[in-house]
Amino acid sequence: MIKLGVIVTGGTIAATADATTGDMYAPRCGSELIALTHSIGRERGYEVEVELWRNDEGYMPLVDSCQVEPHQWLRLSVQIDDMLTDCLGVVVLHGTDTLAYTATALSLLNPYRHGSVVVTGAQIPAVAVGSDAPANLKLALDAAAGRFGNMAGDTVVAFGDLIMRGVRATKHSTVASRGFRSWACPEIDVRATAIATESTLTAWQQLRAQSSAGKPLSSFAGRIANLRVTPGMDISYVRDVLERTPPDGLLLQLFGVGTAPSVNAWASLVDALASQDILVVGVTTCPEGAIEWRRYQASAALAQSALIDGSDMTFECAYVKLMGVAAEKMPFEAAVERFTTPISHDLTGTALPSRNVDQDNY
Repeated sequence: MIKLGVIVTGGTIAATADATTGDMYAPRCGSELIALTHSIGRERGYEVEVELWRNDEGYMPLVDSCQVEPHQWLRLSVQIDDMLTDCLGVVVLHGTDTLAYTATALSLLNPYRHGSVVVTGAQIPAVAVGSDAPANLKLALDAAAGRFGNMAGDTVVAFGDLIMRGVRATKHSTVASRGFRSWACPEIDVRATAIATESTLTAWQQLRAQSSAGKPLSSFAGRIANLRVTPGMDISYVRDVLERTPPDGLLLQLFGVGTAPSVNAWASLVDALASQDILVVGVTTCPEGAIEWRRYQASAALAQSALIDGSDMTFECAYVKLMGVAAEKMPFEAAVERFTTPISHDLTGTALPSRNVDQDNY
């Protein structure tokens, strides 16, 4: 019999209502969720071992995913590896708000584990009528057991009949059953044919093989700021704030393929921060697409600046990776190379910017 591990961190899937707080849901993991997990496991022919997440001192309280912190990604990764010593795969039950951050972190901490890791959750609590928890649990357990092909070594997100590589998944809806999508990497739609599934798995393997040069991350630290550029943004105010309290890294969400208002002022700010060895990464605000500075003259100044091309990385992935690189405290040029070297196809490789790179190199 296939043995699978399940780790409960909290989130909506583990939430129950409490009359003392006006029947608001909070992550408590009642016996119903554990019973549901074991029941689905028996139906599918699996031996399932369920644990709450833990650290060196013991089991940790369940939390809403908005309270999940980077140090908990490290502890969760260790617990997963422990369970994989005698389980074929491990399913992590997680709240949806930061699920993509956790899936990304688990991917970048160990892109080649001994078994598959599947992260899932629910839009509606498992104890509530009409919950999507049973369907997502079944999908996640089947994925961990290899029913959709061999995913050993990868971290994936299973949600709403879709399976996505964790480093490429992003939450796009608070209500849709398919609340997560993977815009820059093929998804497995379990309702499709076996041939289509095998084709996607092959594509995943090829992508990962092409981008295995980067060593895994080992920790997360640093003050990482993030800003979304908007029309009329007062860049002088932004500059004043950043100069008074410099971050260890800055993540900029840019318009479309990588434009911004007052582009010359932004380019100047990026170069000023880079002169202080502060990494600045640019990603697009669009859920689908990538930075493409060669397309429009409006982005030329950014292409010629020290702004790091985030390519088609998700916002979640860029943020997590920036925290990981900042924690390593290396010289600026080495840090740029570290960030732009794919670890597990977390971005599509492009010509990578250094200080004052000529636009023609893009």
